[in-house]
Amino acid sequence: MKKTVLLSGLVAMAMAASPAMAGKGGGQGGGQGPGAGAGGGQQGGFFATMDSDGNGELSKSEFMNAHEKQFGKMDTDGNGELSRQELREGHEMRKEKMIEKREEWKEKRQNMSDEDREQWREERQERREERMGDDDDE
Repeated sequence: MKKTVLLSGLVAMAMAASPAMAGKGGGQGGGQGPGAGAGGGQQGGFFATMDSDGNGELSKSEFMNAHEKQFGKMDTDGNGELSRQELREGHEMRKEKMIEKREEWKEKRQNMSDEDREQWREERQERREERMGDDDDE
């Protein structure tokens, strides 16, 4: 039972991080805003944090090390196991953090000049097109 909770927690974290591992970054904002935490920019954000050797790919050990750190943050009682409550609280904490970052980025984007906003849109479209092209290669 405890192994199931642990495994489901790791799977949930992996799924939450999957946009970071989907390709060459390309999250919203080119390394800024909410996408930055999930692969924004060129190999930025969470992906870059996990990619400890900087080769642009994640080994199993890099992936597991990053998630072990996250597990440690979620294991609030320090017993080496995640209860359903700890898992829920960890998920809520990450969700709140993501909402805060999204709001910060939204405010920043609203304060952009028209020229900067247009450049941001063009770069975002280029990243989208790049990702769509990457899918064709597989």
